[in-house]
Amino acid sequence: MVATKLQDKICPVCSNHFQGWNCNVLCSTECRITLNLSIRIRTCDKCGETKPIEEYYMNNKKTFNRTLTCRICEQKERLEFKQQNPEYHKMIDNNRKRKWGKLYPEKCTNTRLKGQYGITLDNYNEMLDKQNGTCAICNLKETKISKETGDPKRLAVDHCHETGKVRGLLCFHCNSSLGKFKDSIELLQNAIDYLKGNNDDI
Repeated sequence: MVATKLQDKICPVCSNHFQGWNCNVLCSTECRITLNLSIRIRTCDKCGETKPIEEYYMNNKKTFNRTLTCRICEQKERLEFKQQNPEYHKMIDNNRKRKWGKLYPEKCTNTRLKGQYGITLDNYNEMLDKQNGTCAICNLKETKISKETGDPKRLAVDHCHETGKVRGLLCFHCNSSLGKFKDSIELLQNAIDYLKGNNDDI
C-alpha cells in the first residue's frame, strides 16, 4: 500500500500551520478537546441562553445538524403561529386528507364508514347490491356530482340519529329531504295529505 502524503494544513481552533494526514484537521489533542466542547454547547439565537446541543432539534440544513434556536423557543414560535393562523393548519390537514384519499380511496372510505356508522365498506357494498345500486326511496341512481373527481357521489348512509341504526342507502335529494323533515313520520304524513288535498282541487 502507498502511504498518504503529509499535507500543510491550518488548525481551525488555534490557526497554527501543521503537517497532517488527509483525515486530520486539528494539530493537537488540546485543540480536539476545545472543539468538542464548543460543539457540545450552543447559544440560542432567540432567547440568548447557552444550552447543551441536545436541547436543539435535529436539522441537517444547519451547522452541526442542529437548529439555531432551542426546542423551547421553537415550540413557542410554532404555538404562536398556530394561534395566529388557524386556517393555515386546517388547509394543510385538508390537503393531506385529499392526497391520502386519492392514494387509498377504499381504505379512507372504510375508515370513515366505521367511524361514522359502525359499518365496513363490505357491508356498504352488500347493501348497495341489495338495492341494485339505487336509492331505497326513489329507486334512482345518485345524480349528485363530486367537485373533486367529477363523478357521481356514493349513495349516502341513512341512519337513525337516536339509536344510530343504519336504515339504508339514499341519494342526496332523498337523504337531505328526510333531514329537513327531521325524520318525523308525522310531518311526512302531513306533507302527503297536503299534496293529496291540493291535487284533488286541481
